[in-house]
Amino acid sequence: MTVARSQIVDLKLTHYYHCISRCVRRAFLCGEGYEHRKDWIENRLEELTNIFAVSICGFSAMDNHLHIVIRLEGSCLVDEWSDREVAERWGRLYPPRDKKRKTISVSEAWIEQK
Repeated sequence: MTVARSQIVDLKLTHYYHCISRCVRRAFLCGEGYEHRKDWIENRLEELTNIFAVSICGFSAMDNHLHIVIRLEGSCLVDEWSDREVAERWGRLYPPRDKKRKTISVSEAWIEQK
């Protein structure tokens, strides 16, 4: 049974969390012949820390799983974000697309219509 993050994460207890992601069906994340994926993972983690209010304390990309220790920056940082900044961050994570599914830039018009 799944549990809501609001019931798992409690910033009053700790800001640090250890997250694990495993591959299934004996698949390899970064094993032999796939070492280049470690750079992909590192770049993506860096990109995500620039979007969300988290810091990466450490990570290990192993052959069939990934460990990450993150620090949640807390609501004080997020409370400072304007609605525009939240929309821009959302647009960086999920780039907007037109009716033909082509990526468009995060513009003032796009933010205003949302």
